Amino acid sequence: MMFESLTKANATIRLFLMTAWFGCALTSGGEFHVSPTGSNSASGSSSAPWLTIQHAVDSTGAGDVVKVHTGIYEEKVRFIATGGTSAHPLIIEAADGESPVIDGTNLSPTFSATALVEFYQASDIVFRGFELRNFRTTSQSQTPSAIFMSGDCVGLTIENNRIHDIETLHANGNAHGIACYGDTEGGISELTIRGNELYDLVLGSSEAMVLNGNVFDFTVSENHVHHCNNIGIDLIGYEGTFDDPLLGPTMDRARNGVVSDNLVHHIDTVTNPAYGGDRSAAGIYVDGGADIVIERNQIHRCNIGVEVASEHSGKAASRIHVRENVIWLNHIGGIYTGGYNTNKGFVEDCRFTHNTLWKNDSDLTDTGEILLQHDVRTSVFEHNIVVSNAQALMVANPFLANTGNAFDYNFYGYPSGQPGARFSWKKVDYDPGDDLPNELDGGDLFITGLESTAGLVDPSGAENFRLNSGAYPIDRGDPAFVIGSGELDADGNNRVVHSRVDLGAYEFGSTPPSIPSDLSVTPATPQSSAPLTWILGVSDHTGFELQRALGSSGAFETLANLAPEDRAYEDEAVYPGQFYRYRIRAIRDDVPSPFSNEASVTIAAPTAVGSGATIQGGFSPADPGSDFRGLLSFRIDNRLRMTGTFVMGSFRRTVTGRFDGTGHLELPPLVRTGLDPVEISLDLDFDSDDLPLTGTVMAGADRAALEGGAVARIPNPFAGLY
Repeated sequence: MMFESLTKANATIRLFLMTAWFGCALTSGGEFHVSPTGSNSASGSSSAPWLTIQHAVDSTGAGDVVKVHTGIYEEKVRFIATGGTSAHPLIIEAADGESPVIDGTNLSPTFSATALVEFYQASDIVFRGFELRNFRTTSQSQTPSAIFMSGDCVGLTIENNRIHDIETLHANGNAHGIACYGDTEGGISELTIRGNELYDLVLGSSEAMVLNGNVFDFTVSENHVHHCNNIGIDLIGYEGTFDDPLLGPTMDRARNGVVSDNLVHHIDTVTNPAYGGDRSAAGIYVDGGADIVIERNQIHRCNIGVEVASEHSGKAASRIHVRENVIWLNHIGGIYTGGYNTNKGFVEDCRFTHNTLWKNDSDLTDTGEILLQHDVRTSVFEHNIVVSNAQALMVANPFLANTGNAFDYNFYGYPSGQPGARFSWKKVDYDPGDDLPNELDGGDLFITGLESTAGLVDPSGAENFRLNSGAYPIDRGDPAFVIGSGELDADGNNRVVHSRVDLGAYEFGSTPPSIPSDLSVTPATPQSSAPLTWILGVSDHTGFELQRALGSSGAFETLANLAPEDRAYEDEAVYPGQFYRYRIRAIRDDVPSPFSNEASVTIAAPTAVGSGATIQGGFSPADPGSDFRGLLSFRIDNRLRMTGTFVMGSFRRTVTGRFDGTGHLELPPLVRTGLDPVEISLDLDFDSDDLPLTGTVMAGADRAALEGGAVARIPNPFAGLY
């Protein structure tokens, strides 16, 4: 705020006023509601909700939050050239504790609208908390999807949705649960797909979740994909999705992403008519992608656990790191890599490290736990635990075009009753006791033994693949091992505990720090912040991570990283009318504890001064011996920008000035308490070239603050005028 003054004096100005009050939106955006009982001609408030989600999308923008209430919504929702900003995303979410359903039973995919929810040229949108279901077609030319995105999209978050019964009923058709097609030069970036459940999908020749073409800088995490009849999670390149002759060769591929902490199971094409009874679908598949980390996933009872390949001749899957995954009881293999025939592409510079594989190839197809297919180049298989079924086949390689690959520091376990571990390399079978090619056993550690030597806790019963005390793989890793960026074990704990890293997905003895307890939050008075406190009984940590979520279904995000001695924090970035949830965990180096209890708070939502409201009142001086008199007037426009004038007089002269807030003011609104007077205290220090403005609004028991006082310089102060 700018103040201009013609004098230097000390004055405390107190204003008493009575005025009418009106509502207005906060600078952070408004909250709107949708209900099956609403009307699109209503205001969209909680008491007068809109009827359709599409109307809400068309009527809102940056910083707005749309709460969709329980009910069945038979509509297609399209986000076309809309959204928010990175600082103020548009949020479309289930109302707190409620379960809205977007149902396609009476809808059909069309050429212009193939999905229940579509994003095109959209940015900074959070879509969460919905059930999407029952969308089908009998047409080969239509591809139904629950969620589809294309065009230039940035900053989209798809989280905590439940997607099922999306189906193609044509023998040669296609369908998707979530499909992201980067078909432009800008592509799809800063994409987050988190916490969704996808199941009972009839997919034809397509995938439950796919990132295809120019899609980059993505995170796919904590999703549960199961009981689908084709690939679970697919990262694709070179299909011509971004069909540009110059840029396509480098940009038409999913790249620079992380696929982590997903649970994928029961992925099976055996009943899919597009595959004629064959089993060929991976839980997680990279087809021509690049620079992707696949870590800490649990994959079981799929046709293949993880596959890294390229289906396009002369094109590669490059620099894929498959690490800390647990892969068990998949039908025809645990890890596949390379082109599935000699007409396909190649794999280069990939790493398969610290995985635990257990009794894959359960169909006994003689493909083993790890299968190298056509043209695998300069790739590393290291620090894995590989336990086979009765076939005792650890690594199979029925192709000749493989170069520069290395296996080292792996443990191969076979069941009792078998004479030892078997291998196949470049179409040659090797029985127990045979001399192996240098690529397989030419490293520093090659060990085979009974599966019991692996020391897994309870793989066949509880499916617990952690290590028992004394297990052979403990501290057997490469002494020169260097932890990768962000690398943790499969539990999210320290990757190295003792002097050497363990083999397999889990690190023995990698226990997290103690869990903080008694997290509590109480809104400040006035309600402009949320002070939090917590307790930690044992100080075995190096810091804390405090997380916050908006609403009952919002995803937690890091709010602050705190020092180890901290036991309190004040969240000042809160807004009236919002419900916040908090949790905290201790951190020791890179290892987090489990989270504390959740604490929650609702910040009171006072009625705000309306756009264009004018407030006037008279001054009375703090010093009863003076004879100041005057008038203050200010306005708040629809951007919460404050402008106004003031006049003060004394027996010697009159002082006039103005103030102008030229930007968005991140201020809570003023409080209404019936028609009670409201007292505003303004302190102006005329002794300094810097004029601070502070204010407090008080009315009855309610409080809010005109906080964050402004400071401005006097451009041309007139000194010596008294």
